[in-house]
Amino acid sequence: MDSLDAAMTLTSPVRSPSGRFVLTYRSDGSAAILDEESGEVRWVAGGMASPAAGPLLVGRDGDLQVHVDGAAAWQSGPLAPGAMDLVVTDEGDGIFRDIHARPLAGLLSGAIETVSLGSSAPVARIAGIHYLRSESGRSFVVRLGDGGLKVSRGIGYVATSVTLPAEQAAWLDQDGTELTWRFVEHRDGWMGWNLCLVGRDGNVRWEHLPEQADDGPAPPAAGVEAAEAPAETALVPAEPARPPAKSAYSGAWAQALRLHEAYRVIAIRDVGPDESLRRLGAGDDQISTSTWRELLRRASFEDADPLENEVAAAFALGPHTLVVQPYGWFPLDAQRLALDTLAVISSCSTEADTSFDVFRSGHSLAGASQACSADRTEPDIVLAALAEMGVDEPEERDGDQYNRIDGLELLCRMAGIRPTLEDATGPARVAIFPVDWSRLTPPAPRP
Repeated sequence: MDSLDAAMTLTSPVRSPSGRFVLTYRSDGSAAILDEESGEVRWVAGGMASPAAGPLLVGRDGDLQVHVDGAAAWQSGPLAPGAMDLVVTDEGDGIFRDIHARPLAGLLSGAIETVSLGSSAPVARIAGIHYLRSESGRSFVVRLGDGGLKVSRGIGYVATSVTLPAEQAAWLDQDGTELTWRFVEHRDGWMGWNLCLVGRDGNVRWEHLPEQADDGPAPPAAGVEAAEAPAETALVPAEPARPPAKSAYSGAWAQALRLHEAYRVIAIRDVGPDESLRRLGAGDDQISTSTWRELLRRASFEDADPLENEVAAAFALGPHTLVVQPYGWFPLDAQRLALDTLAVISSCSTEADTSFDVFRSGHSLAGASQACSADRTEPDIVLAALAEMGVDEPEERDGDQYNRIDGLELLCRMAGIRPTLEDATGPARVAIFPVDWSRLTPPAPRP
């Protein structure tokens, strides 16, 4: 192993990049860092004078523990709050690192203070305690012990990362260049801040390309002028008839919005776009008008983090509002969202797990896990819409990932709406706003 993760017990030797130093168990059962060339003991659990024999555990705060028969036989105390793993260096030290691989403290060297180089620096300067950090403070580049570079994005204890091997890191160390982030837009529709190698002339010599899906048509081109904000739709008490024919439905609108990965789509009856966004948590000063493409570009440019910010567009469709969000894992305040009205929700997670829910006045009427098995108090309202889609036995599709029911078509049939390509590519009321976790409550049971 090359590291020992937090909350894990040492079960296999952890070696330094060169292999010379290793964290392992000695013959007396105590964990120690050994120099396999000289035989020197660099560190031992419990101390050189009184070694603590037993399994070594790394706590979340860099708290090393040795447990025997379920009881702590030795504890180091917190050495590195926020530590995510422990590595062994070629200097024979054990280093605690955070989620971005920045060093926090050493078993021999003690607390370590790291230094940010800002958002741009030559690759050679990214080494030891020096690291690269984007202007948003969410992206990092850190030198690893083997000479590679860890490129990560995230905050707190949650981050995504890739490792550039030592050979590639050496190639990036070119005279007159700096590693930095540039906002880029690709022809497949992807946009965002990418790590780039930039020369003195400002031209990009290399770009770290993330893997992007390209299984749908590209969204409309950027630069579409935003139209006047649509007026709030007046309440219309009559419920529209549900279109009966399966052939009448077209998913072109969903393709234009690129709803092929994580998303949440909500159809709310008798509530206008602005009020729909307010019910999600947006303030009036956070609501504006733009196309979906421009909203996503703005969210990417502002580096809006999905863990901290919600992004939503609200399209006026007669007596309904169609709310679209680019990721669908945030819990909803159903009582507020469906206050005195009907709300139909279709969601898909990043793992492609789908869900479907129907709320009226904050009460859950029906739902479907994986958009198949109907449940809750009034499942017939979902089964009727499924029948219109030609699905008479939805339970037969449970767990069939290759034959899943289209949750977006189910939403449209349940709500009695037919979004068009023009709706999806036209202006909408949009908002980017902080997540207010305190207002999120589970849906009220139906009396």
